[in-house]
Amino acid sequence: MRMLIILVICFSTVSYADNETWFAQGNALYDQKAYQAALQAYQEIKQKSPGVWYNMGNAAYQLQDYVHARLYWLRAQQHGDAVVFTASTRNLMCLAQQGLIDQLHMVYVWFWWLSRYISVHFWQLLFLIAWYALFLVIYKGYRSRHSLWVLFLLILVTSTPIMVSYYADQPRALAIEDAPLYNGPNSSYYLLETLPKGSIVVLSKIEKKWHKISYNQLTGWINREHLAYI
Repeated sequence: MRMLIILVICFSTVSYADNETWFAQGNALYDQKAYQAALQAYQEIKQKSPGVWYNMGNAAYQLQDYVHARLYWLRAQQHGDAVVFTASTRNLMCLAQQGLIDQLHMVYVWFWWLSRYISVHFWQLLFLIAWYALFLVIYKGYRSRHSLWVLFLLILVTSTPIMVSYYADQPRALAIEDAPLYNGPNSSYYLLETLPKGSIVVLSKIEKKWHKISYNQLTGWINREHLAYI
């Protein structure tokens, strides 16, 4: 029963988005378990709504194309309302639980959810209050280990949604295949690392067909053929 509930929550089709012919056909094909045909029908929709991206992620998941499923759900997250955002987040959590994406990304998603539904100004206010309280504790000489740890933890928790909100506003892309990272905009430059398929990178600059990106602690250049924009 629990597995059935998870499947219903994670992969039920969002049917309220767009009533165009291709969308309706895609939904019908999905219900018939013709997932490849359903995905092709959704891809025919030129102006894709978050609901379409969500359904495309469901179809890609059923085809065991987990990289594109993640990509489509992230796109649904990016522009969807609360319903689509929550459904996409649950699906991404399912991928994390199955070990198909890293757990660290889900921590980011959780804090992104906080920054999206709770004002960033609220977190900034709490952050300043926490620093002020820490200053008072040190100034007054109340240097108990317990109080310092609590304040440091409060500072960490309140600062994370602020940083995540800033990161979420940056242009990002997902590596749809293993992507060589060079220290210049050409394959003749030194190879820094090969980013694994499914890596999420932050875009900062473009030169012809090369993107300058940031990934973890690395900065380098990737051929945009390896990337799909989120």
